Amino acid sequence: MPNENKNLTPVWICYVDGKRLDTSHEGALKKIHVDDLLNSVGQCTLLFDISAEKLLELETFNLESQISVHLGYKDDVEEVFEGEITGFSGIFMENGHEMAEVHCCNSLHKLAHGKHFSSFENKTCSEAIKDIIESYSLSAEIDPFGPTQAFENIQNLTDLEYIKLCSEKYGKDFYAYGSKVYIKDNIQVRNDDIIFEWGKSLISFRARQSIEKLYSTCKCVGWNSLKCEGISADAKTSDVAVKVGGGSDWTAVSKGGDGMWNHNIMDQSFLDEEDAKNVALGALQKNSYNFITAEGKAEGTYKLLPGMRVNIKYVGSLFEGEYIAERVIHQFDTLDGYTTTFYLKRNMCP
Repeated sequence: MPNENKNLTPVWICYVDGKRLDTSHEGALKKIHVDDLLNSVGQCTLLFDISAEKLLELETFNLESQISVHLGYKDDVEEVFEGEITGFSGIFMENGHEMAEVHCCNSLHKLAHGKHFSSFENKTCSEAIKDIIESYSLSAEIDPFGPTQAFENIQNLTDLEYIKLCSEKYGKDFYAYGSKVYIKDNIQVRNDDIIFEWGKSLISFRARQSIEKLYSTCKCVGWNSLKCEGISADAKTSDVAVKVGGGSDWTAVSKGGDGMWNHNIMDQSFLDEEDAKNVALGALQKNSYNFITAEGKAEGTYKLLPGMRVNIKYVGSLFEGEYIAERVIHQFDTLDGYTTTFYLKRNMCP
């Protein structure tokens, strides 16, 4: 990332139900905090000083109003959050200052209200999830996964819990931006090249390589009640489909746990060996990202969203290279300016 932003004045723009906030709101804003992440509900908060004017009483902000937050620099501003208002907080301090906080969530929060009993017929898991997402007037971009089930019954789960359960089972990430929900191996909402360099755009960076939570293999075992026969499938870490950061998994740069770090899954819902194999690969895919994790802070960049690939440079051969952004925090502060904090993962070595 270029480092010329450090000399520019940060800019923010916010729209509520399509209308830009007026100058009274802009003058009272103290902080914007966007916490956006994979596999969960993204959130945003706006903090206002209401000592001079009770902004919440102007009814500019209403529950379930659509909100769009843009951050950047002069002549270079882009949206970093789109969602709806879900709540308010009043903060009254000892020094007499009165503050108001506006809480917002992305569209995934719609799927987390209430547990349901539902069923579907002759659909794959991904097809059933697509139907659920579209029932909320959202669009879906989903990799196909799971076998076609003659009948599937969903009990005592919110729709978001069901999506998370299925996504984890088959090793997918999920994410929502605007009115679209993504469930994929590779989530790329934007195609920008994201590069951070130590000594330039990186303010701080910390990375860790660890084998403490890793598996070397996964075995899935089930039972086909129709054929009265067992189902079994194996996979190893080197079999995973998505390899980020290089071509060598942890077993190639260690003793591989002496072949003892094996994960076993017993599940009576496996349809056949292919399904069991895909679940084993999904478990290994998710687990493999525990190998190398990192977090960093940089000059504010609106381009970065969760799921995007990030290239880290000049931090040593062990930790530089490509990562997936798992969590991105955009923070605008009237005192400290605009920064972006990010949490990264990858499963391979160069």
